[in-house]
Amino acid sequence: MNSSTPNWAVVVQARTGSTRLADKMILPFYEGRSIFQIVLETLLSVFPKEKIILATTVNPKDDALKNVADSYDIKVFRGSEEDVLSRFVGVSREYDLDSMLRICADNPFLLKQNLKELAEKGKTAVSDYLAYFFEDNLPSIRSHSGFFGEWVSSNALKRISDLTTDKFYHEHVTNYIYHNESAFNIEKMQVPEQNFCRSVRLTIDTESDFDLAKEIFAMFGGEEQITLSKLKAIIEANPVYLDDMQRMIRQHSK
Repeated sequence: MNSSTPNWAVVVQARTGSTRLADKMILPFYEGRSIFQIVLETLLSVFPKEKIILATTVNPKDDALKNVADSYDIKVFRGSEEDVLSRFVGVSREYDLDSMLRICADNPFLLKQNLKELAEKGKTAVSDYLAYFFEDNLPSIRSHSGFFGEWVSSNALKRISDLTTDKFYHEHVTNYIYHNESAFNIEKMQVPEQNFCRSVRLTIDTESDFDLAKEIFAMFGGEEQITLSKLKAIIEANPVYLDDMQRMIRQHSK
């Protein structure tokens, strides 16, 4: 990230082999489109001129994701299914990236304005890691909201790979960074609407998550811009949604 014109890309993590909800990436979610398609369409609308790369696995089942990515003219890198860190290091080497905006594809409610803000700041940052954090120092990636991405340097990813062989850190790509803050240059942006973002679960992990998110997403009626204000209005008008989310958060603490 020291170059005056850093080479960066949006890198989307996705696979079909979810243990809790198989094929969640390709199941119909809204008007026949899958979560994966919705995420790609969101990213293409925010970053129409930037490089977007799918980071998926070599498992033949993920040919389905590659085919979708190809249909959107999205670049594809395939690597280890279990060692996700090595997959991202592989992406950075394959495309000679200085840094990347990392996106988890199980988040259909990504906030466009915050993606733009993160990328704009990331492109000129000299930090190893840039992300939205809560006031208690919890990184947004470890919350259940599913609204945000994270910016990470390729050098930081390579350093993690060299520093630890712990399976946990190789599965959860950036956890090592914020568990070892003194070893990295971390830049923190403030999560908006913190109480709301902390209380909701709109990341997709289980069938219950999928069904609830599908119902809420449909309430936007195909609107291009998903906003926190409208999400908050929908959820506050339907207290049962928040009850369900809170129950799921307790069951699936990160």
